[in-house]
Amino acid sequence: MFIPSPKSASSELGGFWKLDGSERKEEGSSVWREWNSGWQGYLLYGDEGGVALHLSPLNYEQFEGEVRNFSSEQPDSVLRHLALAYAYIGSYAVDANRKTVTHSKRASNNPSEWGESSVRRYQRSGDTLWLEPLEERNAGMRLRFVKTR
Repeated sequence: MFIPSPKSASSELGGFWKLDGSERKEEGSSVWREWNSGWQGYLLYGDEGGVALHLSPLNYEQFEGEVRNFSSEQPDSVLRHLALAYAYIGSYAVDANRKTVTHSKRASNNPSEWGESSVRRYQRSGDTLWLEPLEERNAGMRLRFVKTR
């Protein structure tokens, strides 16, 4: 169980962040290398402990098909396109001593993640924020975000 973050730790992450790239470590290597730069996205850390994330392929919003919201009878091409995006909302807690942030997902476009938590190691340098997933399935990668105004 995580206790809400002290204001100083929360404010270190608070704000609106834009995905600027991602890196991956090869097994057994300590060197980070640019990886899969074909993604875009945003991360929002609210002052009251809320978090929202949206990731999608570059130019996702330029889809030329017609998307009818809340309709399961959409063409397969639309459903395949919608499946490319990843999003969740929930709350977050910072452990400033361990430099980790836990995202507790209240809702996600992945039904198996509802109510699940993800722990990220974070590092901040100026207007750049690095998030490194600690769960095994995403180990060895990290996302780079830049603060937006």
